[in-house]
Amino acid sequence: MYNYGDPFEEEQWQPPLWAPPPQNFAPFAVDELPAVDELNNPAVQQQQPLHHGIVVSLRTPDTWNNLNAVGNEMEVATNGRLMDPKLEYDLAGLDPTKTYSIHVYFERMNRNFMTYEDGVWNEEFVDVNGVDPMRNVPERTNAISLGIASGSYWSFRGIHSKYLKIFNPPRRCLGASSQVREQDAARILRNEQTMINVRTMCRYVPVIEIYEFVGAHNFLCHTAIFDETKFVAVSSYRNKNLKELKKNGFFYISANTNGTRPTQRRRSDNVPRGKNLVKEIERLDTLTKECDGLIQKDSSEEEEVKRKEYCEKYGDFSKVREDGQKFVIKLQQLHNVARERIVQ
Repeated sequence: MYNYGDPFEEEQWQPPLWAPPPQNFAPFAVDELPAVDELNNPAVQQQQPLHHGIVVSLRTPDTWNNLNAVGNEMEVATNGRLMDPKLEYDLAGLDPTKTYSIHVYFERMNRNFMTYEDGVWNEEFVDVNGVDPMRNVPERTNAISLGIASGSYWSFRGIHSKYLKIFNPPRRCLGASSQVREQDAARILRNEQTMINVRTMCRYVPVIEIYEFVGAHNFLCHTAIFDETKFVAVSSYRNKNLKELKKNGFFYISANTNGTRPTQRRRSDNVPRGKNLVKEIERLDTLTKECDGLIQKDSSEEEEVKRKEYCEKYGDFSKVREDGQKFVIKLQQLHNVARERIVQ
């Protein structure tokens, strides 16, 4: 039995340092604390990735499958170049009341240097003065944020990398000064804020990451990778078939920002797009073909009668053909001026 003195005395409010531990005063033994159940503990679950049945799908799978069958390539430049075609995805399964951020980066798929021979991309180990050129190429590029919004916004709009650019940093010779190298390093860091840094002659596949905001923290809740979106970064197209496909005969469907109606990319030619201009050009083209056909044919009696009737109606053949061609050129020039004003 321990005596602490009179409890009403002011000096006896605090127990002395030699007081026994509290469990010695307990009339029963104190049980040990149970082990922490990491599987059912909410505090532990909060640190784990969240999965809520999120589904990510390509908006234009046929386009990417066709390009993948040919061997897709993406042109890059030191100042950045837009991806062609754009990365577009549809989202489902997001909580409309929560906030999500979406990021995109590329994963390198090749281990060795890639070469293009006989219409096929192959991996080949290259030894440059005893050094592997792939030693400094990271397996994962820098990530770019595509925005932060609610789940309802992402579900309605989807993922659209309309302004996403890829760039290739310049390669300086060994004799470059330290000042030039510092300027290049600063430029690369500045470009990586808005563009993805890739290396030419490497194959990449885009990766989509979805983060969910929980309080002041964000946690990875979904990752999406589509093998058909892989491509080889090049300074200029190696595959001639792919080049012609993208330049002349390739049309792909891309979605507007509101996600309601698809639009179609047109060829980069000078043909007027207005309905009235197109009809006028077709009429003039038909007129000039008729003139050329009558001039080239033999001068028989029936053709001579047709020529006289044509002259009385339209005038001289050569003059009509020349005026028609000038009018077509004038219409094209007016259309180009109007298109430049719209862009400005």
